[in-house]
Amino acid sequence: MSFVMSLSLAVSCFIASVLATQAYSGSSTQSISTSPQCCAQLQAKLGSKVSFPGSPIFINEQNGASGYWAIAEQNVIPACRFTPTDTHDVATAVTELANLNCQFAIRGGGHMFWAGSANIAHGVTIDLTAMTDITVSQNHKVTSAGPGCRWKDIYNKLDPMNLAVVGGRADTVGIAGLTVGGGNSWFASRYGFVCDNVVNFEIVLASGKIVDANETHYSDLYKALKGGGNNFGVVTRFDYKTFEQGEFWGGFLVSVLSKFLLRNCI
Repeated sequence: MSFVMSLSLAVSCFIASVLATQAYSGSSTQSISTSPQCCAQLQAKLGSKVSFPGSPIFINEQNGASGYWAIAEQNVIPACRFTPTDTHDVATAVTELANLNCQFAIRGGGHMFWAGSANIAHGVTIDLTAMTDITVSQNHKVTSAGPGCRWKDIYNKLDPMNLAVVGGRADTVGIAGLTVGGGNSWFASRYGFVCDNVVNFEIVLASGKIVDANETHYSDLYKALKGGGNNFGVVTRFDYKTFEQGEFWGGFLVSVLSKFLLRNCI
């Protein structure tokens, strides 16, 4: 898929995502459960994986070492945070939250800069930072990573193997948000967007069903996730195309502004 086609697809999927969000926001006929009820139900099902304001886990995920990049996001305080460790945890939580009609948000790396992008005031935040498994296929063609990974986790895994994936340009950024948002990369001119290089998404749907979305199964969902954001479900595993890559040059070229202007104005 060409870079231009990818851009068009990412934009169209983003518009579809916005429309889907607006449609959901506009349907207020169903009553929304109160946050204490939602949190209590989750805790009954999932125990200590649900944390509350003031607890060490909550504080760490909100504004500690594993906290948000932007102060605006740190200032958004959910009623509770849920920290799944595997896909089945996510499926259980989504099923419960959907049945109770609870409001919730999804947090991957938490690197977005506006309030509410990966957090929710007085609702439930599903924090995926504990899902960080990374595996490389035997033939070195596919790297699978959990949604809680940051790009440095993948790079540190692949670099000793002389392998790479099309990923973020800042290694502290989470893989989840960048990938479902399209994603630019140092390899963009060669391989396209980050989302172009996903061969499969493992995703939990609103019903709680776990599916694989790829070119042959749930292909429409597969396309929508390539730039459409997180409104289509909770992605619990990303499978990326992997390629051989040795050392390459990097750095900055610096020019004195006055000389640059003089040279280009004569």
